[in-house]
Amino acid sequence: MLQLRNEGEAPAKLFAIPDADGVDTLHVVVQVTFALTPDAPLARAQRPIDLADVREGDGDAAWVRRPGAVQLAKRRTDVLVDGHAVAPGGRAVTWLDAAVTVGPMRRAMRVWGERRFTGRAAPFCSDPAPFTRVPLTPATAFGGRFDAAASGEAEARNPLGVGYVPPGLRDLASLYGRPLPRVEDPAALMQRPGDAPAPMLWTPVAPAWQPRAARAGTYDEAWSRSRAPFLPVDFDERFSQVAVEGAWVEPHLRGGERIVLQHLAEAPVLEARVPDARPAVRARFRGEERALPAHLETLLLLPDGGVATATWRATLRCGHRLLDVAAVTIGWGP
Repeated sequence: MLQLRNEGEAPAKLFAIPDADGVDTLHVVVQVTFALTPDAPLARAQRPIDLADVREGDGDAAWVRRPGAVQLAKRRTDVLVDGHAVAPGGRAVTWLDAAVTVGPMRRAMRVWGERRFTGRAAPFCSDPAPFTRVPLTPATAFGGRFDAAASGEAEARNPLGVGYVPPGLRDLASLYGRPLPRVEDPAALMQRPGDAPAPMLWTPVAPAWQPRAARAGTYDEAWSRSRAPFLPVDFDERFSQVAVEGAWVEPHLRGGERIVLQHLAEAPVLEARVPDARPAVRARFRGEERALPAHLETLLLLPDGGVATATWRATLRCGHRLLDVAAVTIGWGP
């Protein structure tokens, strides 16, 4: 029987799934919850590992809040944020610039108070209303459906957002009162009705949204005859990346990188660092001890609670020898 020996406090999970070539692969996933403070100590309460995507909302209104661990390995680190943009000092503002910096990655955002289309070409939107907090969810980013019906034309990158206008729409008056995105890329702001900037998403991109859906590959009759139930030959490994492309760090974060969050908490600036220690994973396979490199695949920032989670993964391709894995040991090292 496979034994898991976890020598640390961090939650760990084991599971086996076929890789992109259909080879059974053992996955070892380890996650730590740490404080968003300069010394970044481990949190007293360690958050559990989510094996499946954690969703918010129902039906067509559902979105992915936290990604599940049961998927293929990632070649890059995803940086995700579950939180709010927060006006400094709790004093209402009509807009502010916020940002997330993690090591070499810096991603800025312009955050607005509620705005609506005027139904005219200029000015195309109303003045922003004052706000103190804006949630960083798909609902506040660019996207959405022009028709409220579920079957209506939608922005494939974020069907739950706001501000989407079908190409070629001439009746600007029909836009009157429709909401505009509250979280935008300051380098690609909407300038007129019909603009379609990349949605400023901080939560995971759902598997059915673009561009992830296009990376899943082709599931046609040829796949059914020659590959099923394994992944198609045109599967793109970037499907496993759940953050939008601007929130990837390549190569993986190694530990010790600086984290700076601006206007995402009551304090105008939060500073921390990615944990220096990393899991040291070893597997006893077919009578031999093997070291399995662990890569930091997901950094989830939770500034509302003052914590973050870092999730590592190590893998071992076993093929039909999966039952020959006798034990997995998880220690910690620099």
